[in-house]
Formats: sequence, C-alpha cells, structure tokens
Amino acid sequence: MIASVARSLEAGDVSERMLQRVRGHYGDRVRLARFDALQMPYATGSKDVLIIFEAIYYLANLPAFFAECRRVLRPGGHLLIATANKDLPDFNPSPHSHVYPGVIELRDECAKQGMSVRCFGYLDTEAVSMRQRILSPIKRIAVGLGLMPKTMRGKQLLKRLVFGKLVVMPAELQAREVQYTAPAELPTDRPDRRHKVIYCAATVDAAASRHA
Repeated sequence: MIASVARSLEAGDVSERMLQRVRGHYGDRVRLARFDALQMPYATGSKDVLIIFEAIYYLANLPAFFAECRRVLRPGGHLLIATANKDLPDFNPSPHSHVYPGVIELRDECAKQGMSVRCFGYLDTEAVSMRQRILSPIKRIAVGLGLMPKTMRGKQLLKRLVFGKLVVMPAELQAREVQYTAPAELPTDRPDRRHKVIYCAATVDAAASRHA
C-alpha cells in the first residue's frame, strides 16, 4: 500500500529473522536492510517520510531516535508513528519494551528536534465490544496489583481471553480491502486516556531547517 503512493520505498528491521520473513513474501519488490533505528543507513536530509509502526517502545534511547530522524529527514519531511497508548488506565507494557511515549512525550521529543506535531487517537475504548468493557476493569485491577503476565506467551493467552480467537494478519493488504476509519485528532497538552492506539505525525520545520 505504501509503495503504491511513494516514488520509492525502503524498509528495515534490527531482526534478521523478521527480514527473512519479509523477503520470503516480497522478494525484491522492497529494498530491505538490517539496521538499528538509532543509526539508520541513510544520508542526511535524504528522506521525505519515516514510519515506525508499533516498535518505538523497543528502542532503548528515544531522544537519540528522534535526533536520528531529524538528521535523515529533508526540510518539510514527516515522521509517522503508531504506538500503543500507555496512558490508558489498564495499560500493560510488553515485557521486552523500554519506554512508551504518550501524547505529551511525543510532543516534547519532537519539539526538541524542531518538529511540529499532530496526534490522533484510534480504537475508542468507549466503542469496544461489551466483552472488552466488562473485562477492562478486571484488567485494570490486575495491572495495578502486578498480576499481569510477564511473558509474551502469557500475554497471548490473555489476549485470547479478552478478544477471542486471534486473527492471523495477511502478509499484504490492498487499499480496496481496507475500510478506512479516520482517527480522532487529540490535544497535545494532556495525556489521552480514551484510545488504544496513538498516531503521531511530526513535520520538520522547513524554515528552521534552512537556518540549521
């Protein structure tokens, strides 16, 4: 889907195993590289858009990541982030994560790099299934008492209990297969405690870049 609207597309991951899975499906349709997001193999000012999807919380040094994005992006370029919302009352972090940035943290880290920010919320907790509404207070209590699973296997089992049978994501999507739901724009002066997913769209200030 991204390649269909981009002049060029490159992708990467720190895991060689993950890259092998991607190569197994896409072949040479997407240029891939193994790298750490804190040290991207791209020239300064060489990219129009950077996307990090549900992975920012695995990075050990968020300020270094945002500085690296600022280095790689052209003036007026965009950094797009999708992340779990750590400000929900029943939020439970991944056992492999470092720091989950919420709306406030995303705004502040981007501002340090001369990037303006718009944030959006997706999957409103007030619009989820009745089953999830009933189980949410139980999850909140379990999180507060430190009773949540500490392993990925345990989290998988918990998700099956809350959401039912897990669905295997297809290797590739076409635009016509996706029903688009616009996310709700969020104020950036306070945490969001309503949506499960936070989208952040940060833009490098073109005027500031010319004087950098």
